[in-house]
Amino acid sequence: MGNLGHHCTGCGGSCQGVKVRLVDEDTANRIRHYGAQLGVADPVDDGRLRQTEDGQCAFLDDRNACQIHRRFGAAAKPRICRQYPLVLLRTESGVRTGIDPGCYSAFVTRNSPDRAVDETALWSESHYDSPTLRMESALSALLTHPKRRIDQSLRSLAGLPGEGLPTGFEERLIARLADPSIAMACRHPSAGPSVRSGLETLVDALPRWLEEGPPGDVLPSERETWGLEVAHRMVWLRLCPRMPSPMVAALTSLCGTYVAHWTDLEGGAPFAHTLAAWSRAMRSPAFWGRLFPDPKALSTLLRGEASPPSPN
Repeated sequence: MGNLGHHCTGCGGSCQGVKVRLVDEDTANRIRHYGAQLGVADPVDDGRLRQTEDGQCAFLDDRNACQIHRRFGAAAKPRICRQYPLVLLRTESGVRTGIDPGCYSAFVTRNSPDRAVDETALWSESHYDSPTLRMESALSALLTHPKRRIDQSLRSLAGLPGEGLPTGFEERLIARLADPSIAMACRHPSAGPSVRSGLETLVDALPRWLEEGPPGDVLPSERETWGLEVAHRMVWLRLCPRMPSPMVAALTSLCGTYVAHWTDLEGGAPFAHTLAAWSRAMRSPAFWGRLFPDPKALSTLLRGEASPPSPN
């Protein structure tokens, strides 16, 4: 599942928008003590680190740096913060590990050496029924095929023969993104400042795309490879548990690769930053629920009609 070498140093605000679950009351009390020392009021909210109205951890300062890390050292942070962006998952078919592609350093550190998982690591649990597990397995094979391209993957998801993107896919994607509710979701305070800044160029570019069409469909090989890897991680690590199915997660992630590519072509935010922001936003029903409010919207995007697609 890729390399495990990347870990958060607490100096880049990578954890913005992540609701950190505290393990026990001793940890919660320790965090309250740090809050008193640092002037952070009520730092624990329902067993989690409190988030501000802007959707970021209450301990992040105006430079998006962790105050606990800066004042007391990395070891003082909750274990889940020290572990991020490493994801550890126990499933019905075994354990899975990987780096969260929503981390803004994941692209830069994608080839870093593996990092060992120690005995203090925190594991999440996820269990799928048999049909969902079969769908996940088919999607994983599709996204990791050594000769697979994103356009071929989208065509396979649509159940269409032939080569290249499904006809009209880009125009239909832009039309979906132009729904005013999606711009609202991209700019909502709960998305967190890093997600909002990462998707701002998308919102700004939409009127031009609607008028002039998509900037281009040819992805450089490095972006193509990373886009497929991000989609696979989103599915394999089950980072969107509230989505209706793994297929919606795969499709949403692959759409994000094109969006990130287009915004970068036009001088907006860098490709990797926008895709990381998209990977975070798509975990919220406020975002994917507007992009794909029903199965008809998903089918229409892929095929231009309302017939249910299935992965080949």
